[in-house]
Amino acid sequence: MARKLVFYSFLTFVILPMSAILGVMCIIILWSAFGNPTAMIDVAILATFVLYSFSAFSFLTRGVQNGKPFKASFKDFIKVNGYVALIVSVLVVVTAVLYFTWPAFKNTAITELMKKQAAQPNGFDAVHLNAMLSKVLYGLGSYCILVSTHIIISLQLMRQYGNLFVKQAN
Repeated sequence: MARKLVFYSFLTFVILPMSAILGVMCIIILWSAFGNPTAMIDVAILATFVLYSFSAFSFLTRGVQNGKPFKASFKDFIKVNGYVALIVSVLVVVTAVLYFTWPAFKNTAITELMKKQAAQPNGFDAVHLNAMLSKVLYGLGSYCILVSTHIIISLQLMRQYGNLFVKQAN
């Protein structure tokens, strides 16, 4: 049990900096989303990662380590954001696996993205797009694997420390 808690603490501190970066991205995308309402979905998805990460950090530091109680609704808040982040993480990992293992998927993705790119800089071609997508998918896929693992452990710990979630807390 102690190993799981140490690993959970380590994962928490690994995902926090990336979540802070995603939080800044949320704010930046939010400004453009006012002109493009469909971008609000992207903001909401990014926000679930940020909200989950910081609420799980609070659960770890305030609840698990210090034994202070939370409102019962805080458990639901962590769960809802965790489930959404888990679903999106699984989709990202599946997309990354398909991209790297299935050449037809990669070629279709690159072709479609090149068609949608209205103005391309000089020298930007499918090779550069493939290199860029590969780096993004490696990074994002790795982050999503870490977040998925963290969410699964969080759900187990919330069940174990269920007594921390009470009707009334300070």
